[in-house]
Amino acid sequence: MNTLMTESTERPPSARITALREGALVLTVLACLPYLVLKTAWIFGSHIGIPADSALLGHEGTMRAANGLTVLMDVTAVILAFALARPWGHRIPAWLIAGPLWVATGLLAPIVVAFPLQSLVGSSEASAAPDFLEPWVFTVVYGGFCLQALGLGTLLVLHAVRRWGYLWRGTVRQLPAPSPAARLSVIGAAVVGLLSFLTHAGWASGAHWFRLEAATDAQTLVVHGVNAGLVVLAFAGAFVLVFRSVRRLAAWVPLAAAWIGSSAVGCWGAWMLLTSALTGPVAQDQAPARLVAVFAVAAIAGAMLLVTGAHLFADWARARDRRGEIRGPGEAR
Repeated sequence: MNTLMTESTERPPSARITALREGALVLTVLACLPYLVLKTAWIFGSHIGIPADSALLGHEGTMRAANGLTVLMDVTAVILAFALARPWGHRIPAWLIAGPLWVATGLLAPIVVAFPLQSLVGSSEASAAPDFLEPWVFTVVYGGFCLQALGLGTLLVLHAVRRWGYLWRGTVRQLPAPSPAARLSVIGAAVVGLLSFLTHAGWASGAHWFRLEAATDAQTLVVHGVNAGLVVLAFAGAFVLVFRSVRRLAAWVPLAAAWIGSSAVGCWGAWMLLTSALTGPVAQDQAPARLVAVFAVAAIAGAMLLVTGAHLFADWARARDRRGEIRGPGEAR
């Protein structure tokens, strides 16, 4: 396919955009450092931030494996930040950029929303298993995650608009018509994801579905409410895109909603499955066998939306190319 470019799209980014990008890169790297230092210290045997009677001290091998994995994830975030901020990042295949960023978005989004809300209903540290870790650890770690999300999110938007922005230019009505398969896939994902929504909504209301006991502290209820809201966000965005409802809405709005919501649903479901496998029950009031089904359903629903989104992007790219629409520097299929 031919790629058309105009003089305006060949111009380098403005000084303001360049400064914003470089600032976001510095913020992301600095936000990752405390977490990396703390986790590395734990890997090498330090007990900083861990009370003497913490249950974590009885599982040294599991701790090292989990900390090694999370260190690798944070290092990947730093590498992604540089890829998004540098011209060579535009030469990386789209899937190799978008895939890890979808995972990063999904793991950070619930924290970014829930952590500030928890501070409004009481100390978020009070509900964060203080017998496992010192309270200051949660402030440092989750505060760093919020800053990391701000920096990485800014880099993602700048990179995506420059590289793929032509795909979602205009309103929902102007998007290429989706295939019947895409619509069926979103409906199927919604049916699967309904269990995740009902579960988190129930927990946020004080129910104890799939658990041995109901959560009662306000901070935990906030987390479940946020998770339920992210399920709604995912499918609200996806339905607007595939059924082209709210036709005058800017196309990037439902796209952002579907991206953030689907990644949060899928990645947190997968993450909880992984942590349950490594550490057993995530809390004493939870029945692991039942929760595995809840987490698995969330992971499947998120994966279905991810695959559907990838096919939508491919369809949009083919339709835009047939129309001869202009791409910017670095824009790729």
